Amino acid sequence: MSNTIESIWQNGFVQNINDLAPKINDLYNQKSQNLVDKFEDMFAANQTAVLIGAATLFAVLSFFGMPFLGLTIALMLCGLVTFGQRQLSQLRLISKEVSSFEYLKSFDLWLDNSINQYVTIYRYFYPALFSVCAVRFTYSDLGISAAEKFELTALIFGIPAIFLIMIILAAGILGVIGGSIYRADVNLVYGREMAKLKELIADMEILRKED
Repeated sequence: MSNTIESIWQNGFVQNINDLAPKINDLYNQKSQNLVDKFEDMFAANQTAVLIGAATLFAVLSFFGMPFLGLTIALMLCGLVTFGQRQLSQLRLISKEVSSFEYLKSFDLWLDNSINQYVTIYRYFYPALFSVCAVRFTYSDLGISAAEKFELTALIFGIPAIFLIMIILAAGILGVIGGSIYRADVNLVYGREMAKLKELIADMEILRKED
């Protein structure tokens, strides 16, 4: 009698596990898709914000008599958006026909590669942006007034050499720490979602090992 009851219980338990497995898979499929969709939406919203910022900066700087500076910065920001669109295109090439685990791993790889490429770009972007703004400042009324105090200093393109040295040094420092600045910015904006991604992949890896 006890064997019969035990057999019934074991068979029922196995049946419950078999019935539960597809539900677990569906749950992870849904969580995976929702997480990736959220990343994509946040990234697209960031792209839009950069475009709006570029247009706003151009308008404001033009209003204050610095259209060339405004146009230069706007074009630099548009370059970032163009690169971002290429990254989104690569993301959308990831096949959704594979398992949730493989899909998330592919997305995680895309995300890491994308961040690394952005790190390289920002190591040049930040110094370039600073240099453009600093050089423009030296030609402003305030900059010219400050330059008069260095009238005995050698001039290069009308800019005191000491100013150029300071600009080059500051740009160099930004080049060194530019990648870290970008990573800190990414962590601030996407940190929580990235943590969820790593956690979800870890959970799925554990389930795969148990299988």
